[in-house]
Amino acid sequence: MTRSGIALAQFGALVLLQALATLALGQMFMTQLPRRFFNASWAYGLVMHCAAFSVALALMTVLKPFFAGSFGFAVPKDHSYLRPALWGGALVGILMLGVDHFPELLKGRPPVGPYATNLANMIPWLIIQGGIVGLTEETVFRSLFQGYLMTRITTRIRIGRFELSLAGALIAVLFSLAHADAFRHVAVVTALGQQVYAIGFGLFCAYLFEKSGSILAPVVAHNSADFVEWACRFALRGWS
Repeated sequence: MTRSGIALAQFGALVLLQALATLALGQMFMTQLPRRFFNASWAYGLVMHCAAFSVALALMTVLKPFFAGSFGFAVPKDHSYLRPALWGGALVGILMLGVDHFPELLKGRPPVGPYATNLANMIPWLIIQGGIVGLTEETVFRSLFQGYLMTRITTRIRIGRFELSLAGALIAVLFSLAHADAFRHVAVVTALGQQVYAIGFGLFCAYLFEKSGSILAPVVAHNSADFVEWACRFALRGWS
């Protein structure tokens, strides 16, 4: 097997370990929490994101003594890239809203989903989407997966002035595939659109991660995108 093949096999094992351990830990969390907790529409997702975050931190702790790269838990190097992360993420959030709900938007109907406008529903969703999901998912995909793969695959991609590691591009594709469950729940054209914007957004976050040398900017971009989309969903439901 070639060096690249060995690197990809090792990385595949890491991804599989992260996925299986997340499922196991998530199930353990759910057995310890009161059943009434899961009456909320956001509860299951929150538990699984916390499980994924915990597993990623544990894996990085184990790998750290043998790891020559960076997981990005550091102050940004020269430029924080927080401003483009914030505004870029907000624009992505609007794009996501259009793709995710274009059938309803074209018909002038409110988005379909857990978007009831009472405070007991809105506040937890906005906190989770605007402050937690970005941290948990970027820790997994950028810190752990991209940080690891960049030490195994050093090839870089250049398109004009834009430059990114091949590892970052591969993780962007993996990030989109992690959301492919949408094909089971929404129209195929919507799910395909989600795959396209997920890859694009993954490339943006990968770029921020590499340019800043920190997980901070990708987390801000991710939280900004999700918060804007969810805030718009609640606003559209409230105005309907």
